[in-house]
Amino acid sequence: MDRRWNRYYGVVEKVSSLAGQWPYQRRRMRIFSLSIVTLSIFSVIVSQIAKMFECDGDRQCLFPTVAAYMLSSIALVKMYTCHLSSRKIRNLTDHLLVDWDLLKSPEEYEIMKSYAENGRWYSLGYTLYCLISLCLFLSMSLIPHFLDVVLPLNESRPLVMPHPAYYFVDDREYFYYIFWYSTLTWEITVLGVIAHDCLLVTYIEHVCGIFAIVGFAQLLEDTFSLTLALQIAIITVLMSITLLQVCVCLCQVLHVAQTSCCSSREMAG
Repeated sequence: MDRRWNRYYGVVEKVSSLAGQWPYQRRRMRIFSLSIVTLSIFSVIVSQIAKMFECDGDRQCLFPTVAAYMLSSIALVKMYTCHLSSRKIRNLTDHLLVDWDLLKSPEEYEIMKSYAENGRWYSLGYTLYCLISLCLFLSMSLIPHFLDVVLPLNESRPLVMPHPAYYFVDDREYFYYIFWYSTLTWEITVLGVIAHDCLLVTYIEHVCGIFAIVGFAQLLEDTFSLTLALQIAIITVLMSITLLQVCVCLCQVLHVAQTSCCSSREMAG
């Protein structure tokens, strides 16, 4: 089972461990990872709330800030959904392991393997997509600085921040510090989202595999039930005829034995 686990569920285990959401993780490491992600999320949220106050009712400033704030809030909710349901997640994972051991045929194993492989690729693709897309999105704030070097103007281009936030310092002077800090905190924050979603996808794919196996069993039943019923009927008739022949043979034997006894008495008399 270890080999199958590493192959099909290694991605979700690694991502969940980084976010402190893996149910079999050591307690200290789990609390440490969870604390790092939580501090990163709160760091993002505090800077976003400060930005809302700085907007001072300006809708063009406020709307993107609120949207970013909702995203970081969702990350916090997902993180602690997994954390507060850690026992249930462990039970689900235990059931997942047991279900593999209950497979009875190569066909059932192949069905489960295909769904586990789908879950693995979904988790890997989703993880890479989120992390790479986030890096590209945050890196768009570097474009004005790049253009100032390649195609300089008489004055600096308008500053584009990595995300709507206020860090209580001059944005232009400390831009690169803000950029690298924002990239680090957002990557850690998104890990909490990825861990939650990868666990969910893994369990959904496993359940789909279970239903597919049940459907396979139903298909087998639908395919062979009529012929099996016909075979049983024929065998029943065959057994009835055989029993009838046995009865007839026994009657003949008894009749022969009775006739022989009668003949023997007549000859003795």
